[in-house]
Amino acid sequence: MKHANEQANGILPVSAPPRLASAYGLPAERGVLIARLDPRGPAARSGLRPGDIIMAVAGQPVKNLGELRGEVGRYKAGETVELAVRRERASATVKVTLGEAR
Repeated sequence: MKHANEQANGILPVSAPPRLASAYGLPAERGVLIARLDPRGPAARSGLRPGDIIMAVAGQPVKNLGELRGEVGRYKAGETVELAVRRERASATVKVTLGEAR
């Protein structure tokens, strides 16, 4: 069963609370945490993992879940978008081919 906030690309994103942001060495209230990940979805196939924090979409910083949805919403299913993520204390870039919205 899918959670109501789960995105088509197989992730359950939540805005990163200040305490979590601080633990990752991020500015307060910046980024979106991947709380859960569908192992069969496009996000997992691209290499994203639970615990990753999405910092930017195609070079546009995202501070919260609303901004993430807005930036991803600019693209269509089948298009590839580059995400800047924090994984533990390292930065990475991940390319995700977007799936259909559900």
